[in-house]
Amino acid sequence: MEVIADGKINDGFAIFDLRNQTSAILHGRSAQDYTVTYHESLIDAQNGTNPIVNPGSYTNTTNPQTIYYRIEAQFYGLLEYGKFCSYHTSLPGHISAYAP
Repeated sequence: MEVIADGKINDGFAIFDLRNQTSAILHGRSAQDYTVTYHESLIDAQNGTNPIVNPGSYTNTTNPQTIYYRIEAQFYGLLEYGKFCSYHTSLPGHISAYAP
């Protein structure tokens, strides 16, 4: 996952574009047929509430942080939930990572 900006070195926080995970989350399914939303808790992902408003510019609140996603089929309502973990470190070559 790409870090967009890091205002302070070594503070453990950065701005991430969570949308970079959409392709991996969909596992080859068409992005036109599914809606992916990102959430800070599993309960929010399950209920479809409190999506992260701007997943293209998300600042982590803990480090590491688990982000939950919700996949909903646009035409037949299929739901899927999952998570990945992001972390930020300022070591050269180790800006950020994720684990689906």
